[in-house]
Amino acid sequence: MTLELLRAADRPRSEWKNGGGTTSQVAGAPDGAGLEDFDWRLSIADVRTPGPFSAFDGVDRVIVLVDGAAMDLTVDGTEHRLLPHRPFAFAGEADTGCVLPAGPTRDLNVMTRRGRYRAAVDLLTVTRVATALPGADPLLVVVLSGKVEVTAADSAPARLDRLNAASSAETLTVTGDGVLAVVRLSPG
Repeated sequence: MTLELLRAADRPRSEWKNGGGTTSQVAGAPDGAGLEDFDWRLSIADVRTPGPFSAFDGVDRVIVLVDGAAMDLTVDGTEHRLLPHRPFAFAGEADTGCVLPAGPTRDLNVMTRRGRYRAAVDLLTVTRVATALPGADPLLVVVLSGKVEVTAADSAPARLDRLNAASSAETLTVTGDGVLAVVRLSPG
């Protein structure tokens, strides 16, 4: 299969250990890996209250604010304002806490185990014109807003609504109107 659809409605939600929000895994590797042994992981988190982030030693993180006006992160004592659709990278073991100046937020989290995988996270605005995204191993797209249609190699076109995702190692063609997070994962 050259195209795997990852529908938001099919993702189970789980509470954080500290009760400050919930998360749902979009995709990860290897299959069945938990928080201690994943190579890479994408998830959507709903942040309800301010507080500390969980530490992930040896993990690189990229966070993209999907809903909410802003999130203020303090990473190892340095403050950063996260705004919608702007990726922010930081080390998983950093002492990190958040403040929600405009209330609850939702974000996309990309985590890669250092030395095993690296992630490049870009935002792409699609406006009716077909856009080709060169393949990666794997390449994932997550619809942050709008609706798009994706096609890979010989697969039939698939419609993706908000927070739905698709994965492929092939070049993806995307049409429609929306904002996508494009995640390319590579060994290393």
